[in-house]
Amino acid sequence: MKVLFGIQATGNGHISRARQLVPEFKKLGIEVTCLFSGRSKDKYFDMDVFGDYSIHEGLTFSTRSGRIDVPKTIFKANFPKLSLDIQKLDISKYDVILSDFEPITAWAAKLHDREVIGIGHQYAFRYPILQAKGSLVDQVVMENFAPSQRFCGLHYHHFGYPILPPIIRKELYIETPTEKGFVLVYLPFERRSAITNVLREIRDTKFEIYHPDCKKRYQIGNLSWNPPSSQSFTKALNECSRVFCNAGFMLTSEVIALGKPLLVRPLAAQPEQLSNAQAIEYLGLGFSTKELDIHSIENWIASQSTPRNIAFGDTAAAIASWVNNGCEESVHDLSKRVWKEAD
Repeated sequence: MKVLFGIQATGNGHISRARQLVPEFKKLGIEVTCLFSGRSKDKYFDMDVFGDYSIHEGLTFSTRSGRIDVPKTIFKANFPKLSLDIQKLDISKYDVILSDFEPITAWAAKLHDREVIGIGHQYAFRYPILQAKGSLVDQVVMENFAPSQRFCGLHYHHFGYPILPPIIRKELYIETPTEKGFVLVYLPFERRSAITNVLREIRDTKFEIYHPDCKKRYQIGNLSWNPPSSQSFTKALNECSRVFCNAGFMLTSEVIALGKPLLVRPLAAQPEQLSNAQAIEYLGLGFSTKELDIHSIENWIASQSTPRNIAFGDTAAAIASWVNNGCEESVHDLSKRVWKEAD
């Protein structure tokens, strides 16, 4: 079986999820070809697991000061190049086409009247679950960015719909989670200066900060800055006592699975992150703050509440097996079966 897997590369969550799915496909003898879009070539790292993959410009969202910059997003979008990439993509040799919210593969399949199966968090919002709707433009973009005929939505909870549990990186469980007293910070859409100005005032707390604009590790007072690294970040995630991050789905799911206190600062004007923040608080899995301010962070650090942790089960293996069996089982039955494994 040959599979084309399109992966949205804005942020690291989609890529992290693909790092778990691709080995599961290969274990079953599935030949998988990965197509990435949404970030410049120099921003990819730790990509060996994907083998011979391709990178396209695609579409991505521009941000400024922790919120979506709509004019800049439109200005930077290269729609002629996107259209050409869609038309030129040869999908004829693939038995199954998958898209984790990646527009080139999804629209190429639609152009050639081929079924595309959406696998990812965004597809959970096709159901009437708790979510921040956003503007009419936001809703149209969400529905048409990477269209799919069938989809496996992922979320912290099924909410009574055929939604699957998150895909958690297996390397998180290699070592027993420990607590070394520092707070792990991942706020890739915030300016480094803004993060520094706030966190350096909380002098009695150590912060390990990972940021895409950081080129090498260095320390300023109680702040340790780190460049992107899957291995180093995973180690820090296991050893930290708390996590402060944007409300992206992949990382928050891993924090919940590890049972560590979580504070999210959702990206403003981004309905997915706003929805995640709502769900985290509704389910009692963590706290959220609208602003990057000292008061909210200090209150969270001082809180003694014990978070609920959820053992989500092996969603990646279940999806790979489902694809290998021709996707014949209904998503409803697949969802029920996978959630039975969760604790």
